[in-house]
Amino acid sequence: MTDTEAGAAGHSPETDAVGRTPAATEEFRTARDLLLRHRDDYDAARATFRWPRPEYLAPRPAGVREGPRQPRRLPAGRPHPG
Repeated sequence: MTDTEAGAAGHSPETDAVGRTPAATEEFRTARDLLLRHRDDYDAARATFRWPRPEYLAPRPAGVREGPRQPRRLPAGRPHPG
């Protein structure tokens, strides 16, 4: 759904059709908020932080690559072009 479609449907891209924030988003926000709360206390942050483990994450949007491309490897003894 595009932002325009979401606006036309009456909700933002961060909420579902009935205005709820997805659980995965809430889990990540809660983890972020904990780290912000303990930003000056490294030991407390380490002791209490747990990585979010959402049951479901939205699929990667179309046109977004998996990750950084690896450099092309050339056979040994050949100079790299350019």
